[in-house]
Amino acid sequence: MATINKTILNREVKKLLFNKDIQDLAYQRASREFQRIKKQALAEFDNHPVTQEINGGIQAKNISNTLPGTKGDANLFSFIGFPEDSSPTQEVRNILEDEINLNRQPKSKTVSNGILFTFDVEAPTLKSIEQKTPLPWEVGLGELKEEFLALVIIYLAGLKHQSPVNLEEVFSLNIRLERVLLPLLNT
Repeated sequence: MATINKTILNREVKKLLFNKDIQDLAYQRASREFQRIKKQALAEFDNHPVTQEINGGIQAKNISNTLPGTKGDANLFSFIGFPEDSSPTQEVRNILEDEINLNRQPKSKTVSNGILFTFDVEAPTLKSIEQKTPLPWEVGLGELKEEFLALVIIYLAGLKHQSPVNLEEVFSLNIRLERVLLPLLNT
């Protein structure tokens, strides 16, 4: 009957943990899966109604249904105030594409049936994306931006009713807009 020297076995397994060829193979496999998932996530961003509506520019319809109670020709591109020749969703997409990355350095540990390699994913935070892509009316507003948005909403609500504005409805609309304007950045 053969015996296994656990000390020698553990030493050999630990060598595998630090073997560059093994780590490279693990990274290649993880990278293929990571790229597939990243491609899928970017496709979801591209196909989201908010993205599509903003990509439609000044002539887009409100396909995201994020501007209830506004005129029929209202859309997010115009509502937010993007310059006519801009591509605001492309800026966000570029950040997502460039800054969501797989860390090449694995973490490894032995498990009952072999070695487990894990690789961290680096991604931008919502705050960093917001800082890199200020809305047109945010530049220089600092803490006044929320009051400015409230004024815009009050204006739009007044256009809808052509009468005194119901502030409860305005604040409800404001909350709904905040939940919808940048939903993809939270995913």
